[in-house]
Amino acid sequence: REATKQVYEDIYNEHADWEQVILEIQKLANDF
Repeated sequence: REATKQVYEDIYNEHADWEQVILEIQKLANDF
């Protein structure tokens, strides 16, 4: 779970844009 949290933090740090963060998380969720 910590690894997943780190992935989200990395995405957030890369984009610093919540709309983009949400889109990226949705893409990740679709992969599961």
